Amino acid sequence: MLKSLVNRIALRRKRRKEELKNPHAVAVRRLVPKCLVCNSDPVAHEFAQLASIPINAETKPRVIALFNHVKDHEWEQLRDFTDFRGDQDDAIVYGVIGPHAGGMVVLIRDPTELYARVEIYLEEKITSDEVERIKALVPPAAWQELPG
Repeated sequence: MLKSLVNRIALRRKRRKEELKNPHAVAVRRLVPKCLVCNSDPVAHEFAQLASIPINAETKPRVIALFNHVKDHEWEQLRDFTDFRGDQDDAIVYGVIGPHAGGMVVLIRDPTELYARVEIYLEEKITSDEVERIKALVPPAAWQELPG
């Protein structure tokens, strides 16, 4: 029992260090508890932000367009969505790849309120060909490892 407690404390310390080192990766990891491709914990998976846009009355048509581009797997169109505003809710698209063929994309609403929940609007599996198309759009340095 004591050994179990010590192990849990060590695991919490490890997680806290990871959160301090890369809070963005930890946040994405919480959104993706299971990979859609391998149906397991996304250990040894990487993610990258593919697109973002503020959500407001002015950008509503572009937010809808972003949703449709992701739904229709029109990855090259995501290049046009690079706006982010920390003082507004934002729609963000992440790509997740792992040690297997294929991957997944996740479209979320990232709220500006500190205690508001992030909403997942869309999760899609993508083929290995689509992963290659996305990798061509995102520099290799932008891919980050998801914490375990």
